[in-house]
Amino acid sequence: MKSNVSFFRRIGSISYDLFLVFSFVFFIAGIIILINNKEPITNPFFFFLVTLPVIYSYFSISWVKGKQTLGMRAWKFEIIQEDGFLNLSKAKVAAINGLDAYAIAKNNTRFEYQRPKNINSMK
Repeated sequence: MKSNVSFFRRIGSISYDLFLVFSFVFFIAGIIILINNKEPITNPFFFFLVTLPVIYSYFSISWVKGKQTLGMRAWKFEIIQEDGFLNLSKAKVAAINGLDAYAIAKNNTRFEYQRPKNINSMK
């Protein structure tokens, strides 16, 4: 199955999702500062361990529940599996492989993007 989503649609979706992920990280930073008596945590490893599960949850839940993230929904494409479904273990594989679903120049990817045949089916 070959993807029919253009390079510019993928870049648009990636940028949209990056803004959302940045807002998640910003929100978590605010909560951590409030919990830590209004002092920032200077250990980047701790902050990485706190934000990584939130970022993973955003992508995996979006892929499993709706076959698309908010950025993908804005640009009107979704993930299609050959066997018909995407579960949490497949979403974990995609996240571990560096968000393989956002790979730009691959023909034989595990996850393929397709524009829905009926635009009204995305509501």
